[in-house]
Amino acid sequence: MCALNTAALRAVITATMISFSVPAMAQTPSPFSAYKPVAPAGQTKFAVADRAAISNLIQAYALAYDSYSADAWFDLFTPDGVFVVGVPGASPIVQSGDAFRSFWRDRLNNFKTSGAQRRHLMSNITFLNQTGATAHVSIVGLLTNVTDGKTFAATTSLNYEAWFEKTDGVWRIKRWQDFPDSNPEAGSAPALGGMAFEERLVKSGNAVLDVRIVGHGEPIVLVPGFARGAADFEVIMKGLAAAGYQAIAINARGCEGSTGPWANTSMYEIADDVEAVIKDMKLGSVHVVGHAAGGRYARMLATRHPESVKTVVILSSGGKYEDKERFATFFGAVMKNIKGEITLEDMDKAMMASGAFAPGNDPSPWRTGWWPVATAQAKGGEGVKSEAYERAGGRPILALYGKEDKVAPPENSLALKESLGAQVTAVGIDHAAHNMLQEQPNAIVVAVDGWVKAYRSK
Repeated sequence: MCALNTAALRAVITATMISFSVPAMAQTPSPFSAYKPVAPAGQTKFAVADRAAISNLIQAYALAYDSYSADAWFDLFTPDGVFVVGVPGASPIVQSGDAFRSFWRDRLNNFKTSGAQRRHLMSNITFLNQTGATAHVSIVGLLTNVTDGKTFAATTSLNYEAWFEKTDGVWRIKRWQDFPDSNPEAGSAPALGGMAFEERLVKSGNAVLDVRIVGHGEPIVLVPGFARGAADFEVIMKGLAAAGYQAIAINARGCEGSTGPWANTSMYEIADDVEAVIKDMKLGSVHVVGHAAGGRYARMLATRHPESVKTVVILSSGGKYEDKERFATFFGAVMKNIKGEITLEDMDKAMMASGAFAPGNDPSPWRTGWWPVATAQAKGGEGVKSEAYERAGGRPILALYGKEDKVAPPENSLALKESLGAQVTAVGIDHAAHNMLQEQPNAIVVAVDGWVKAYRSK
């Protein structure tokens, strides 16, 4: 399996169903479950060289992926190749084109730097049909994982179905469907001092939300910012778990592994989705941390569902104070990034020019991880006045701001403090700008820990 992390896969696109001379593919992708070969399994009327080439291609798929060689892996697919993946209990996700390549390049790099080694052991390769230019194959295998060069785990059994096409004498993957028999992350979550990340799928209306969880103790719910996923909170989650909390990060519809209609999503709907997770996990009343736009969603949650919120922590909060030129640079670069129209070097330059990162800090964390839901989230906030969520249902608010943030200047947090008085505590973080999550994660953990402990003592 292509190492699906359900907390990780969601590049939402329109699936183009491929039609060529192999058995017809269902309009709704599903796991291979019925053995229906076109010809008897033991028949000999096929080109041996083609079959050997396809078998080698299947093995190369595993080798390229397991060595994190993104370009070599992409070259195994046709230019219009389609990749489908799903886990039990969740709707399948379909990718192709630039969205497919951008997402998996990022994922392969993340696996490469994780300290773990995955292996895709391909076996039970069964040819269902083979012609001179096309083939249809079922593949069963095993996914393994080794953590820190010490701990081995058989993660899940693999269930692939693939369609191949030969052009100019070379076989490539036209469509690859990946349906593991269980969630692969359950057996290979990164360890944290005896604790491990857990992934949970939660239904909210007609959506399925991808939730990341680590640690044990008082729950702290984290809401990512504009068009970002839960991965942004990884270091902070580890810090909170080490401090004795249960950290729970929720991907919005259209981000990472969360699925469901998102084209017309609204702030209200995002807030209600967070509430659905709180209820599903039976968390009771929680502390909620939101970054940037996530801070607005957190306050909307507290406004609509005050019984579920103890306090709200907002990071890098925007408002009426804005450098329009810098914000335009930031937003424009994000949209180009999603469309694949900007180089990594130019993305770094744009992030620094916009003031999203403090001078001297590394802008590379925001080279990737932007989700196509961006436009929908932006529209979902239009027409919603700040009065609808600003007071956060009267719950105490900690406003943490990067002292060098030019995208959402500190004046916004200070103005909120002036407006709401004792309800708000505003604290600036040194050497941090808009992406304070990855610029100063330890400072944020210390601030949140102190905030929660102070709340307990009241």
